Amino acid sequence: MPEDENPTGELLAKVSFPLYTIKALSGQHILVAGGGGSAKTGVANGFQIFELTYSGRQTEAEEVAWHETGDRAIMNCTTFTHGRREMLAAGLDDDLQMYQISRKLVDEDNQGHVLPDEEKFAQTRKRRKSESLSNSQEGRFFRKRRHPSGNMRIGFDITKQESVRTDFNSKGDDSFQKVVRVSLDRTFLVTGGCDGHLRIWKFPGLTKLRDLKAHAKEIDDVDISPSGTRIVSIGKDNKCNVWNTKDGKKAAQLDFDPPQDGCKYMFKKCRFGIVEGDKNNFCLFTLHNPISSSRKPGYIVKWNTTTYVPEKTATVTGSLSALAVSDDGRFLAVGSMESGSVTIFISYSLRPLKTVDSAHHTFVTGLEFLPSGEAARAVTGNSDASVVSISVDNQVKIHHVAQRGTISVLAASLIVIVVMVATFIGCSMLGL
Repeated sequence: MPEDENPTGELLAKVSFPLYTIKALSGQHILVAGGGGSAKTGVANGFQIFELTYSGRQTEAEEVAWHETGDRAIMNCTTFTHGRREMLAAGLDDDLQMYQISRKLVDEDNQGHVLPDEEKFAQTRKRRKSESLSNSQEGRFFRKRRHPSGNMRIGFDITKQESVRTDFNSKGDDSFQKVVRVSLDRTFLVTGGCDGHLRIWKFPGLTKLRDLKAHAKEIDDVDISPSGTRIVSIGKDNKCNVWNTKDGKKAAQLDFDPPQDGCKYMFKKCRFGIVEGDKNNFCLFTLHNPISSSRKPGYIVKWNTTTYVPEKTATVTGSLSALAVSDDGRFLAVGSMESGSVTIFISYSLRPLKTVDSAHHTFVTGLEFLPSGEAARAVTGNSDASVVSISVDNQVKIHHVAQRGTISVLAASLIVIVVMVATFIGCSMLGL
């Protein structure tokens, strides 16, 4: 598809509530969450799951699940696979709430009604395409299209599980979990909140393993290294600290002074990224925003994780609000605080590949790359990478990195043979 057909990105969905967090459940399913909070505005709180397909021209999304979360909005979350099930770890005010998301096949008759199973009977109702099909508040939802096996379709059981309080801020009225991350081996979670503490939780069970007073002010962002041995945290005290997971000791404090005279900068976001597919070989990326001037650029910094000194830097117009790194470490994306734009970079060199101006009407609240692999390629037109963006403008959009031109081994061999034959004939004609 020509890139200029959708200059502001492909619109996947427009939902009825502001969006704050996004995660990929698989190469073909994404989860978005948010809401209006406790205010009596009539704006719902909850999360939705969309299934992605490819129309032959662009990626499309159909809602397959909707789960309400009462009077509390999900402001941050992470998803991961545990056994044969997907897990959602969501921040609801000062709590970490776990949900189990299970897939299943459900019988239906020729009219599209769900048939009763051994335990419960599900009633469906017709909704708009952008809305879900639901049968109860317990969280059972179904696809609208049939499974290839016949009168079957994929369903989701969403089950609320254990929760734990993760923030104990006593200053003022605000006590919120600000961020949650999960280790690559799925054995522990890390949370950060308004009280400036990093807390490490064993999974499953949510037993607290460690409690670190990491920052003097609230924590803005956290990430876990692919090896699981390091945790990085950013706070509103303008500190970026790296911690040893094993003993909780500080391994490094990052320091960056952009070459902008008379302008101070704040650490904003942080993400680890693997190098050459090796989880034990990784780098760190941080975002930096100007404090006193909106005319100064934002910075992206790539850090060496042995010496913790900057390796490369790149600038982006204006302040930045979101950061994502692809799971294979090849690409990086940032979202704008001011223009709603999305820019995709090559991680190794921080060379910009693509900028989507005004992807959203206001600041970007979340970015998520689809997992690398065949499943994502099948729903993105065989793109090299695809990143999904969200905002409080209620829109979900997707932006692709076009596949680079390649020549197959067979084609290359044929070219070599043709050149050799042509050379032989030419030499024969010249008597050489």
